[in-house]
Amino acid sequence: MAGRKGLSGRPMNMIKRNISPPSSAPAPTLPPWHPTCAADKDSMMRQWVNERLDEENAAFDIQQMKIEATQDWGPDPTPEEMRQHRRRFVFDMAKSAAQDHDDVRLLRKLYTEIADFIHPRKRKRGQRRRPRGNWIKRWHLRVAIDDVHRIRGIWVQHYGKRNRPRGTVTAEAIAAERHDLTEDEVRSAKNHGARRAR
Repeated sequence: MAGRKGLSGRPMNMIKRNISPPSSAPAPTLPPWHPTCAADKDSMMRQWVNERLDEENAAFDIQQMKIEATQDWGPDPTPEEMRQHRRRFVFDMAKSAAQDHDDVRLLRKLYTEIADFIHPRKRKRGQRRRPRGNWIKRWHLRVAIDDVHRIRGIWVQHYGKRNRPRGTVTAEAIAAERHDLTEDEVRSAKNHGARRAR
């Protein structure tokens, strides 16, 4: 599966599942699976899971740096080439936003001299235009859904169970908090797809 490319045009792996922290890391103290009192019902598990996710993210970044260090990318790009790569990357983002999501704001910023002539594409009669900004929220939902799978993987690894007892914090709630979403939004996107987000 091909990953996305960074500003330098180098491929980047975006899958963070199954990334474990370095073996030298001390074993974390597990919070109780069945909370002993209402006060620690959410806070201890939330904090512990967030620490594990941050460790996985750090391990992922280290792995990416090691992969990049082993690649022969040829001579370092000149400042002018870097500017061209950055402009091409931003243009591709703006074009994708305009084509896929009818969001032309970034294109107008790139081409201020012709901004008045850049408009979203025409729709068929009766076809509604989606509100601006939804594509950003859908991206956050996709990352949150991936975090739900990662959280459940952490629970299976340490507790041997995927789902918490009824009335305790869920994987969806922790992922939603990390991405400024609601638990219902993450749950709905997981069940029906992030494209249906409004």
